Amino acid sequence: MSSTLQTISEIPRLFPRPADANKGQFGRVLIVAGSRGMSGAAILCGSGALRGGAGLVRVATPASIQPIVASGNPCYMTVPLPEDAEGRAGHAAAGELVALAGASNSVVVGPGLGKSATLPDLLLAILSQTTVPLVLDADALNSLAGRATDLRLHHGPVVITPHPGEFARLLDCDIAAVQADRKRLAARFAEAHHAIVVLKGQGTVVTDGRRIAVNETGNPGMATGGTGDVLAGLVAALLGQGLEPFAATKERHRSSPPICSTICRVLSWRIRQPRTRFEASIVYGSFPSNSHGFGFPRKARRGILPGSETPEVPVAGPIANLTGSTL
Repeated sequence: MSSTLQTISEIPRLFPRPADANKGQFGRVLIVAGSRGMSGAAILCGSGALRGGAGLVRVATPASIQPIVASGNPCYMTVPLPEDAEGRAGHAAAGELVALAGASNSVVVGPGLGKSATLPDLLLAILSQTTVPLVLDADALNSLAGRATDLRLHHGPVVITPHPGEFARLLDCDIAAVQADRKRLAARFAEAHHAIVVLKGQGTVVTDGRRIAVNETGNPGMATGGTGDVLAGLVAALLGQGLEPFAATKERHRSSPPICSTICRVLSWRIRQPRTRFEASIVYGSFPSNSHGFGFPRKARRGILPGSETPEVPVAGPIANLTGSTL
């Protein structure tokens, strides 16, 4: 880890959509998510990607729950995957997932996939056989426990979005140790494994090992299942729209400044009723549509990281901060 981390506090201005834009210009996002009993994770993640402005979203999910996932949102496409006896993506899905990933601009792997013996192999195939930007969350991270070095096999950007429990499993330590040293541990892991770490929770840490940003906004209202699934979809949408996380250099592990700022842009919303608990579906339902300047407040579009100020653009419903206590 660099002895001195560069603190990122400004968000780069994002390009507006031209009047003659079409869906093909805003990225193809693949979501690999869901299993029997956890179809909601796939729906939330796919809906988050749509709300984030992705041009096309495809959700690959086990065949038995594909009709459920398809009915969750009419705006994304679905792909039924071969599955095991427990309704989780099976080993036979590897080849199809690699092909789908190769035709995408960004990929999410993990939400609701479940803990299966085949998941590490499926993830390994995607890591080693594709170069597409990846967002790894939930069960994808759990499958990397004890084998985090697999991340280095990917010759493209990797963003991981662990909560403290998942990060503790990656580090083989307890949650208290993670919480006591969030910045240093996240930065050290990011540099060692050539990844961008988004360590969720109060004061979400975003780092590539050389740069770091901490989102100081937020409240316990986001401490509910599914909000992390929405976040993963939103991050993938931004990556899929061409916000390059890595500089044009041969050193693939050296990221350019926009990646931390891009994720902070997703993380920078605050809920208007900070002591109210609400469901994850409200998050993507209330997040401003990313279609005119990406739907962010004027201050954010001018490059100012929102802090305590109230967004200047009125938006109906609660504005969700995607860095709640536990996400």
